[in-house]
Amino acid sequence: MKQEIKDELLKIGYNPSHVGTKYLEEIIYMLCSTEEPVFDFNLEKDFYSELSKIYGINSRTIKSDITKATNCVNHKNLTSRTDYCVSILNDIKLTPKIVISIIVDRFKK
Repeated sequence: MKQEIKDELLKIGYNPSHVGTKYLEEIIYMLCSTEEPVFDFNLEKDFYSELSKIYGINSRTIKSDITKATNCVNHKNLTSRTDYCVSILNDIKLTPKIVISIIVDRFKK
């Protein structure tokens, strides 16, 4: 499953060498193994802090790295990979939580 998540992030346009992409892969993998909806979680409290313990860095650094990686993604790449309305995704700023929820949703189907 980790390779499938990595492949999906590459198709969307994430840079595989960016550290934020690695953190995002970890969070998506953790969420795919739960039954709870993504929007029930607080990413900073539940996942960024968990990753900070694993990697020995500040959770703010993890959030910043994930946000930087997400800011480089083109909306068109994401909308072409989802069933969501293109106009809705084009009108909003992509956030890590939106990207995570879309990818987790694909894997939980």
